[in-house]
Amino acid sequence: MYHFIRQILREAWLFCLRLVTKKTIYDLHIVKIRQGEIKGMKMILNLSPTNGWIDSEYLKGYKQEEAQISIVKKLISKNQRIWDIGIYRGFYTLLFAELVGKKGIIIGIDIDNRNCEVVRQLLYINKIPNVTIYNYGLFNKNTTQSYISSNSSNSRLLNTLKGDYTQNTILLKNEKINQAKFTTFNSLVDKIGTADVIKVDIDGAELYALDAAEKIFLNPDVIMLIESHNHETNKKITEFFNSNNCSVYSINEKRFFNNSEMYCGTSIGCKNRLKLQNLLD
Repeated sequence: MYHFIRQILREAWLFCLRLVTKKTIYDLHIVKIRQGEIKGMKMILNLSPTNGWIDSEYLKGYKQEEAQISIVKKLISKNQRIWDIGIYRGFYTLLFAELVGKKGIIIGIDIDNRNCEVVRQLLYINKIPNVTIYNYGLFNKNTTQSYISSNSSNSRLLNTLKGDYTQNTILLKNEKINQAKFTTFNSLVDKIGTADVIKVDIDGAELYALDAAEKIFLNPDVIMLIESHNHETNKKITEFFNSNNCSVYSINEKRFFNNSEMYCGTSIGCKNRLKLQNLLD
């Protein structure tokens, strides 16, 4: 009964927001954020009941990722160069832009062109000039191929579902198959140079993309923050960080791992352990 009432109240809240906010591309609405780290900025969100419960988390300050946001604020400073891999609605893109200031540089990358278009408009309405958006998927080679486009945050490769390998193409409600260009982390380094901090949330593509990503750590001070989704991606991320001699900190468990353990949840990897430890203290 409680969950039913909560759902009704949330749908009523989203209905009221749709009435008072301006509609823009893809039937999304421009909403001013009134809580959290990007308070005062505007986001372009889905306010329909079918997916609005996901986007409405941003309106409440994205409290479900408070721990990660707190860590991000420690890792990033003025004038840095940041990669935001998997931008979706651009929450972290806006946060990064706020943290690095006008002289910093943000590179945003997303497999779904709709997300790229939305975030480009988002940057315009928030008057943020120092962000460049690329419409790429991440893979183990440079190619053009099909992917599953979703109205929610989990646009993904054909043979993944919630981060797991799958033999069959599984389409969930309102999903469809589109085409995108795919690149590798190594190619990004060659094309746009290195970064200071890299945030990665690519819903299972880690299973392939990390096979061609060793150039990221040619600079030992690079910090990678990567979100995992299940046992398969935990294993892949563990192998990747270990093979690149990284020290790894778990946001979920709030501690450094040793290389005989499997890294679970959202992890931070850096070859320079002293630097990472100093930032986190």
